[in-house]
Amino acid sequence: MVCEDGNGAQHVFGVTRGGEVYAMARGRQNIGTPQEPEWGEFAGVTFSPDGRTMYVNCYTPGTTFAVTGPWRR
Repeated sequence: MVCEDGNGAQHVFGVTRGGEVYAMARGRQNIGTPQEPEWGEFAGVTFSPDGRTMYVNCYTPGTTFAVTGPWRR
């Protein structure tokens, strides 16, 4: 999993063993205003020791999300 860092919508992308990239999650926490939205960037992704839960952090406003699988190894 790869956390996107940039302007506009923020995503967590997955990368297959074959090198293909796919969108896994899109951040929807608006840290701007309704008139001028800004999206908090994802920063840091890891899996639980048993591989069943992916944890991903959103830098601003400081949120951690837990996403359950099943995940392939």
